[in-house]
Amino acid sequence: MEVSYLKHTEIDEDQWDHLILNSPQGNVYGLSWFLDAVAPEWNALIHSNKAGDYLTVMPLPANTKWSIRSVYTPIIAQQLGLFSCEQLNQQIFNSFIDAIPDEFKKIRLAINQHNNYSIKGYNKIAYPNFILPLDKSYDEISKKYNSNTSRNVKKVKRENIKISPNISPESCVKLFKENKGSQLNFNEEFYFGIVRIMYQSIHRGFGKIYGVYDERNQLMASAFFVFAAGKIYYLFPASNSEGRKKNAMFLLIDSIIEEYAETEQTLDFEGSAVEGVARFYKGFGAVKIEYWHIEKNDLPFYLNWPFKFYSKLKGR
Repeated sequence: MEVSYLKHTEIDEDQWDHLILNSPQGNVYGLSWFLDAVAPEWNALIHSNKAGDYLTVMPLPANTKWSIRSVYTPIIAQQLGLFSCEQLNQQIFNSFIDAIPDEFKKIRLAINQHNNYSIKGYNKIAYPNFILPLDKSYDEISKKYNSNTSRNVKKVKRENIKISPNISPESCVKLFKENKGSQLNFNEEFYFGIVRIMYQSIHRGFGKIYGVYDERNQLMASAFFVFAAGKIYYLFPASNSEGRKKNAMFLLIDSIIEEYAETEQTLDFEGSAVEGVARFYKGFGAVKIEYWHIEKNDLPFYLNWPFKFYSKLKGR
């Protein structure tokens, strides 16, 4: 199989997006505009037919630090890897992995749940995700909430709070930054990237930001969702102390389920290895699936320590 390495400027983005949206592995993270927002230097591996039609593709988000070229997983781009209109198999997967250029000395890439193949020379680490199909009625879905979730949903519905679907990206990010973000070491580049993704998604008709307001009309919780490739992605939630106290996120998720029940959509919670967060997702009846990170490091030992120190210093 011939696999070509194309620079960003050489990629036909219309062809690319058509393939991503129509492949069994399709997701929002692989769309060209999403990659443009989160990894401006992304390149790709592509297998085409004789007519030049893309058959299988693999995005390679790239960066350079200390003259060291790396492939990495960008912010909130949970699952990349191979996307194809062909039937994928071990041989095709191997052909793409082998075609990653030698210029990349460090690789840490999240691959999608459909890319579960063996891989030589790499570490392969499983990560949890949680999804909830919305093809049944709201009553059928909500009956499968666990007792804690049902109790919290009923309780918060008695509160004098409301939901709005028209929150600005800046308001959502500000709420996160002032609360959960204050405990984390995210730099301004991270927040700028999130806002950029939000505006791109909303502009293209893929994104919505919902907010939950208290009785004084103060924002206490919000969440950014992207609707693409048959899924509703729960990409960026935020709450303050009042929102957590009043279980505002229970109401927000329940309202999304009620709004999109009896559709072909799947609510993708994006998963978490944090026990409490995973328990929140499972409380709505979400089921666990796995995706993987593949890792390889070809740097000589005397370059690894300063590289790690620089990355930690930059909060990456």
